[in-house]
Amino acid sequence: MRKLPLSSEHFSLAFKITAGILSVLAALATLIPAARQSGILGPVPLMPSNVARIRLAPSADTAWALGDTLAFAATATDTNGATIPAPRLTWTVTNTEVAESHPDGSVIATGAGETTVLVSAGAATAQARVVVHPRAVALKPSADSVFLPEGSVTSLIAMPFDVRGRLIRGVLPRWRSLDSTLVTVDSLGLATAMRPGVVITEARLDGITTRLPVRVTPVLGSLAAGVGSGQHAPASTQLAIAVGVRTLSRQGQAIGDVLVHAVVDAGSLESDTARSGADGVARFRWTLGERPGPQHLTASADEIDSTLVVAAEADPVERNTKFTLIDPISTGPAGATLARPVVVRLTDTLGQVLPDIPVRWLAQDGSRLMGGSARTDSLGLASATWTL
Repeated sequence: MRKLPLSSEHFSLAFKITAGILSVLAALATLIPAARQSGILGPVPLMPSNVARIRLAPSADTAWALGDTLAFAATATDTNGATIPAPRLTWTVTNTEVAESHPDGSVIATGAGETTVLVSAGAATAQARVVVHPRAVALKPSADSVFLPEGSVTSLIAMPFDVRGRLIRGVLPRWRSLDSTLVTVDSLGLATAMRPGVVITEARLDGITTRLPVRVTPVLGSLAAGVGSGQHAPASTQLAIAVGVRTLSRQGQAIGDVLVHAVVDAGSLESDTARSGADGVARFRWTLGERPGPQHLTASADEIDSTLVVAAEADPVERNTKFTLIDPISTGPAGATLARPVVVRLTDTLGQVLPDIPVRWLAQDGSRLMGGSARTDSLGLASATWTL
């Protein structure tokens, strides 16, 4: 390659270009600090030690829904009171369950309550109060309806949601019952079932109302004698009327579909179980035992510990009953009262005494009987005083 000779013109042009570049660089060195100072290129962040005071605005703010963003502005000044354009600030909140802070001074609501937003730079600090009070726009009950056994207690629940559809935690509505004779409800939703029926309960929060039906179901409280108790019939025969056992709620109302068990101490039953009908009565067909005297049916139900005893009377029949005169009847003048009472013993055909059997005395031929036993005693004896 052949080299070209450099002339004096070439050297002069190179010198001018170099001088121009140096002039531009010198101008830039002067303009860049001025541009940063004016904010054109953005200020250079100053160290926290340069900040003497911080003012925070607003001093308090409220978020009305979870997820709302609150904006806070911090103004930092130096010891001369001059505003520092871009201080290096640190943002925090005292309760992170209520809100979260961001480096740009924004605070996002995350939960109901109160917190304090803090901004600091070196030894300088400022703070503002943040309240998160989500406003409910909807209340949703935990169920379409509640079934509550008579006498039981439960808590009614209605969940509040804000305008963003987010569940508001830590906030409870106030409850009331539209019929406290069926269900009582305190302001926090504690419900007590008083008696069977259906009642509407109501929850209210921030002017929003929702209703929750509560159905109180009856609970078996006792058994009571119904129709057919106290009957009597000849021994070994069926009672004319089925023995009724009433199934009652704790408030004394008849309830149906309760399984009742029954046992008898004599005779037999067509069935030892029966369900109460719509009228709250379980019925048992009872054939009395062959032995005369009181007989008993005992009824029970699985839901309660108590039992019911119903009595019936088996009347004596000639084929299995025998009267025996204990002592010979004495004699006396007409119109006189015998010195010794007339005493008889009642037994069955096998000679077993029959206690507690009804006895009816009948005087004939103008005589009178006084003080006659109405029933045989434990030895099967009955007596009466006889006036001739």
